[in-house]
Amino acid sequence: MADVHSTNKAMEYECVYEANPLLPKRPSLDRLIIHKAVTLYPIYHPDWNRYIVTSRDLKLATAFIGAVAYHNYKIIDKVKKYPERCPKVGTI
Repeated sequence: MADVHSTNKAMEYECVYEANPLLPKRPSLDRLIIHKAVTLYPIYHPDWNRYIVTSRDLKLATAFIGAVAYHNYKIIDKVKKYPERCPKVGTI
């Protein structure tokens, strides 16, 4: 859920947009959570996926999501560092 948290935090700035083409440019927290649940449910639920999820699969997925969250937090740091380039919408 770190990617959901970091994306939601980044949406507090009007100059930051969601890069995932399956989501709107400025998704709400509810939309982010629903998207995550809908996309992950078929992968991990045995009625939808006959493939056995291995430890290696989980490590790769965790690394990917961690990289996404890290990238999002770097964007937030950049926006905070140069506030004149990006007006703040929400509060942190």
